[in-house]
Amino acid sequence: MSKRQNESEAPDKKRAKVDMLDSDPEVNIPEGLEPDNSDHESNKQPKLTPSERKGNKRFRIVLFAACVDPKLINTSTEDIGDSWATEYKKVKTAFFNVVKTAVKKKKILYPSTFNLLKEIFPSISF
Repeated sequence: MSKRQNESEAPDKKRAKVDMLDSDPEVNIPEGLEPDNSDHESNKQPKLTPSERKGNKRFRIVLFAACVDPKLINTSTEDIGDSWATEYKKVKTAFFNVVKTAVKKKKILYPSTFNLLKEIFPSISF
């Protein structure tokens, strides 16, 4: 027997409390726990800070490098050092070079995922 069925057989006072909690307009729903109205709010994008937007764009190329060959992520950046955040331009250049070479040689381990990423991120070209 489900919980809802048990509630329907409960005394009226108990069921009234449950109904009141479900419909009380004064109840504050914590952020992130709002009902999923994705069908109605499909145009809303999450708000990102400028640094989050940079981070999202900065290392998209690593996804392409992983499709080419995941081992190349480490080998292509060995000479850069420990902090990719401070040397992000060198990291990005290394990944672009790896991906460009793989595209020219047509040596991509995961071509279907690579093509999907090209559709998702059309601004990245090789």
